[in-house]
Amino acid sequence: MRDDKIKRVCVSDLTIVDFGARMFQKNGHVQKSWNDISCKMRDLGRLLLELRKLDRSGSGATQLGQYLRPQGYDLLVKGVRAMSQWNESSNVHGIPSVAIRIGIALNKCAQIVLMQAIKDCDKGREEEVRSFKALMPEWTHDVSSHAHRNLYNKQFNKESALPLADDLQAFHNFP
Repeated sequence: MRDDKIKRVCVSDLTIVDFGARMFQKNGHVQKSWNDISCKMRDLGRLLLELRKLDRSGSGATQLGQYLRPQGYDLLVKGVRAMSQWNESSNVHGIPSVAIRIGIALNKCAQIVLMQAIKDCDKGREEEVRSFKALMPEWTHDVSSHAHRNLYNKQFNKESALPLADDLQAFHNFP
């Protein structure tokens, strides 16, 4: 991982580190997946930086896990929309794949925080994360359905380059 502000945020956040460790435990034997793990961790680090900028409530939340509660849901939606360059007037994500990737990663992070709360016998935190996970189906309505639609439209509207007639003729006559 590149040594920059995002890396420092990732390394200092226990939820992001645990997320990366779990992904590495699952896929770390394949060296090709190391870059994917790093990219997903950096996505979460960028989200955390965005959340810190947007958090005007003075909640004092500094860790990603502190936003994984029902009160943090709307802020997470705003943060992901900002990262994916959401256009409010046209309901279009500039970078829809970011919104989709982060939604999946947030579900995994919520599961990690829930598991940790259960292990620590922290009933209050456990109930809070369960309530957050109960809100996650709304993510489809708020974020991911728009992102999937944007990806589909980009794919559908993509021009396909057809081969020239001379190239087809040369290919056909090739010995």
